[in-house]
Amino acid sequence: MVGATVRIEGAGVIRAAKETRERQLAKDRELAREATGPLAGVRVLDMTSVVFGAYATQLLGDLGADVIKIERPGGGDFARDYDNYVNGICSHFIWLNRGKRSVTLDVKQPDGREVLTKLIAGADVLLQN
Repeated sequence: MVGATVRIEGAGVIRAAKETRERQLAKDRELAREATGPLAGVRVLDMTSVVFGAYATQLLGDLGADVIKIERPGGGDFARDYDNYVNGICSHFIWLNRGKRSVTLDVKQPDGREVLTKLIAGADVLLQN
């Protein structure tokens, strides 16, 4: 599976997510110290869907970047349903998103936009198609 998924749906979830986020940040810092490759230490936000954007961010991740895939609520990336499932997961989606972390955000809601704004502030690269 592609990283842990956090669903941001309301204020109560935001509070719980903040506590989890602090633990995740500590883990992220540790992983960043262990990252290798020419893009180690570079954070990429992946707001892409379908093949080309996902492939571009996959390559950045392969070169050591920390890639966070941001998905829509209620189904995530459209590529999750492109082909047959293996153990309940679409093989096409896994191939394009290996090594990425994932978060589900409803950017149409104020809470989701607030989280996105904070993610963007900490990112070096933002890809969207």
